[in-house]
Amino acid sequence: MTSDVINGEKVHNIDHASGAAITQEASLAQSDYAAGNKVQAANDLQQAAVAIANGVQAGTIAQDEGAVLQSDLSVLASALNLSSAAIPPSVTTTTLLPTTTTTTIPTGPGNGNGPGNGNGLGIGNFGGNGSGN
Repeated sequence: MTSDVINGEKVHNIDHASGAAITQEASLAQSDYAAGNKVQAANDLQQAAVAIANGVQAGTIAQDEGAVLQSDLSVLASALNLSSAAIPPSVTTTTLLPTTTTTTIPTGPGNGNGPGNGNGLGIGNFGGNGSGN
């Protein structure tokens, strides 16, 4: 795996930061496995798989180089008896679409047909007709 990362960097199919992250995680996986920590070794392999997937998605690792590195990682995981750890986790992408808000601002005065609020005393017939109305 390390030689494929170095060769990929030489021909600019992989950026140095991605290559360093992948080789570091692969090395950690080997060390953790040798120390008997299989859970951490599996986690290291997952981190390497994520670094490969993210690099390919971001364009810092060429598609074909990503396939080579993923294959190398699978071979390493099999050698450590942790095959499933080399599979990158599913990635869900959410795309937010822009929204448009339209605001209509009235121009000029209204038509005068709405209810009014009066302040006057008004004149009315409050006398009634004696029938209780």
